[in-house]
Amino acid sequence: MDVHLLGPIEARLDGRPIALGARKQRAVLAMLALQVGRTVSADRLAEGLWGEQPPLSAPKMVQLYVSHLRRLLAGNGAEIVTRGRGYEPRLTDGEVDAVQFVRLLDQTRAREALALWCGEPLADVADEPFAAAEIRRLEELRERAAELAIEADLAAGRHGEVIGELEALVAEHPLRERLHAERMLALYRSGRQAEALEAYREARAIVRRRPFDDVRVRRALNYATDRARVVELTGGRELAGPNCQVLPNGFPGYEPHCPYSADPAPGRGWTAPDLERARRLVAESGRAGEDVVVRVPTFRRDVGRYFVVLLGDLGFRASLGAFATDYAARPAARPYFGA
Repeated sequence: MDVHLLGPIEARLDGRPIALGARKQRAVLAMLALQVGRTVSADRLAEGLWGEQPPLSAPKMVQLYVSHLRRLLAGNGAEIVTRGRGYEPRLTDGEVDAVQFVRLLDQTRAREALALWCGEPLADVADEPFAAAEIRRLEELRERAAELAIEADLAAGRHGEVIGELEALVAEHPLRERLHAERMLALYRSGRQAEALEAYREARAIVRRRPFDDVRVRRALNYATDRARVVELTGGRELAGPNCQVLPNGFPGYEPHCPYSADPAPGRGWTAPDLERARRLVAESGRAGEDVVVRVPTFRRDVGRYFVVLLGDLGFRASLGAFATDYAARPAARPYFGA
């Protein structure tokens, strides 16, 4: 039996779907399938279904959902084993596509991993309390897989073949700096230098609104940002990494070091934050006190709040906003700063 979570939740045996029952019952299957081979406590299942204040009937309802799933899955290559006050899901014959996706990505088989997707993850239980964090994790990994797949294509010389895909991805995820970099490189290596330069200008425009049209303000933000903290807020190093600049290696203007770190040198990483130097630059710019709205997808508000506080520390009147079209289903990884 195969369990599909990268789209609407399904269980299939020899290609035939198995009826899974009501939404919360499907949600229990999803929570168990994401932890296949490991024990999931009944309390964790209850919290995943009802949040931090489950009803008094939650323990019995969880037992009922698990009991129904056991009957549905019996003899189909899957079982749910009771372990103390929890349950261990087992698949004796089959795969969970979300688990397989992560494994293929770890094996640098990004194209194969992407082929497993059939829509938005956990699509029919997206409103359940457990789902938001899992959707965020899977979508971040999906975007990472797309970047890695294109990177492999570029390394193999398939520059022209990926331009169309990159154009669509950049339009869908306008704040993914690595996608902009890959797009520039693909255009440049395809002999389309003028378009590559225009793509660079478009990427730069993302952070060139007032007060960021002043290079000293941009440098100040670079100095002040604690990149390790931002990486932590965006899911850890499995999902994100400190980034120095948008230009890719091999593109004209690329520098092999971080130009605004406290002590830039070839081969060195960022040594920021340096708040003292950042505040001096803001003072020199004369832009202190200006309004800045940090716009982030709904579930990235922790990142947004970090930059609101940081910009406040630098002397700006910063507030938190949301995208006019919220990217909740497919989030951008980077914050967008607007006037």
